[in-house]
Amino acid sequence: MAPRLGPLPLLLLPALTWAVVVATDPPPPNSRSCAATTDYASEREPLLSTEDVRLLVAVDHSTAFPGAVTTACGSGLAGTAHAIHCVGGYPVGGVILEPPLPPTRSVLFLHGLIDKPPLYLSLLSLLLRAANSTADPSPWRSTRLLVPFAPAYPRLFRDAAADQGVPAGPIHAWFDNSHTFPYIPVGALVGATPGEVAAALVATGVVEDRPGLATSTDRLAVLASAQAAGALDGTLPPVAEARTAVVGHSNGGGMAWHLAVQSGVAWAGVVAMSGHLPLTPLYERYPPLARAGRRPFSVASVAGANDTVVDPRVSEAAADVGRRLLGGDDAVTHVTLPGSDHMTYLLGDANTPTVVGLLERAFDGADD
Repeated sequence: MAPRLGPLPLLLLPALTWAVVVATDPPPPNSRSCAATTDYASEREPLLSTEDVRLLVAVDHSTAFPGAVTTACGSGLAGTAHAIHCVGGYPVGGVILEPPLPPTRSVLFLHGLIDKPPLYLSLLSLLLRAANSTADPSPWRSTRLLVPFAPAYPRLFRDAAADQGVPAGPIHAWFDNSHTFPYIPVGALVGATPGEVAAALVATGVVEDRPGLATSTDRLAVLASAQAAGALDGTLPPVAEARTAVVGHSNGGGMAWHLAVQSGVAWAGVVAMSGHLPLTPLYERYPPLARAGRRPFSVASVAGANDTVVDPRVSEAAADVGRRLLGGDDAVTHVTLPGSDHMTYLLGDANTPTVVGLLERAFDGADD
């Protein structure tokens, strides 16, 4: 059984910013409040040092939402047997959750657009508890979780606090998706089917932050390579790239999609949750620009049926386009979770066991 937290009003999750923002009236596509500057390189702050990570992780977020836990570098992750290792600089710049048993596989977890990335450690605690309850002995007791923190953009949204439900201060993001922001909430695009929604997204002509996507792709590919070489921090044992599954949520779900079609890494599998496929207009016009990994792997697209942040049809449209880019129906599956919104399937609702099952199946393609 997954941990059950009961109904969770979004108002209980103010600190999760983008991850829980409810877009009731999407702003017009040309709203300046949604547009970041285009000098992307100067907008991104350097990766966090180990001391920066330690201080960020040590902030008490335990009252942010029901089920949130206190965290500290060098301690155990509450409710689990995983230990929190804080590693600053390139390429980790975040946290490694080391399992109690020697790792035989790993998850590269990509958080969503957020001002406080360590809040996702509480979500991972809930998921690990749910996963460990499904089997004994649980394979998750030998699963490492890599949790890098995305770089912070000091001004990702202009005047965001007034009309976007996200803070105007620094926000951690894998790439600047402020230009796509007006098009992905419920009702922002016209279309009843995934194909129609994808066509509507293509019609916008919006091409996102290609430098940011490329920079994050290179960093995360290097992170997987460093782990395979046993070079994460000089003490942790290696895990092969082919035994590493990518899992992303929201902005991280978009980044997971991008890694699937652009990184060239032979991942075990990819799970993109509540995300869209970045650069969809570009791929639809120039499909050869996408390149899959060096061997086949599966992608699972996940959406909450009640998600108002990323329209579930946008996530399904990503799967529709992704199938064409990655080689057919067998390469990509899509699941819409009834009753779940943008976050609740990560917080112990009735669909959390389904999510755990999808994470487990992401390793079906892993090399033995």
